Amino acid sequence: MKTKLFFFTSLLLLSIATATAQTKEKGFFVEMNGGYGEVKTAFVSSTVENPLLFHLGYARYAVLTPSIGYQINRHWAAGFKIQFESIMEDEKRTTYTPYMRYNFLHPVKFNIFMDMQVSAIRHLGKNDVEGGINPGASYALNNHFSILLKYLFIGFNGEDRKSGAMIKSKNFIIDANWRRLQLGLQYIF
Repeated sequence: MKTKLFFFTSLLLLSIATATAQTKEKGFFVEMNGGYGEVKTAFVSSTVENPLLFHLGYARYAVLTPSIGYQINRHWAAGFKIQFESIMEDEKRTTYTPYMRYNFLHPVKFNIFMDMQVSAIRHLGKNDVEGGINPGASYALNNHFSILLKYLFIGFNGEDRKSGAMIKSKNFIIDANWRRLQLGLQYIF
């Protein structure tokens, strides 16, 4: 009986604390987002029976995106993020992105937002450009911490890359690949 009372009281106190949680309306913030990606690969190996044997598979990799910025008011924030994709040793990608975030829906602890961004992509010794919107949502754990979820990209992309869940017509792109799904944590000062 005491255990049930303890758990009930703990849950009640936690729900009251989180029910009043909202994100701060102004201040500097840091974010760390992470995700997963995969790309089709093909490589050649040799065996005694078959000197040239092609293998098809998937290379899985991590996507890490640290970010800093400033929450201007309840609706607007500005920031800068760097995205690291560790595809393979010879194919690492780094993306540098300034962005503006517009929180267009924010009931109590939730924010639904759109990151408007322009990115410079460094990959295989080449530079590419990407620009567009990246939708997302956040949930405030308390006044300082929020959990973030981002997915999808709609806009312009100058890369030759086309794979997976992607619609690309010339340079217009709707990208719903795994690497676009990111989960993160934000701390606002």
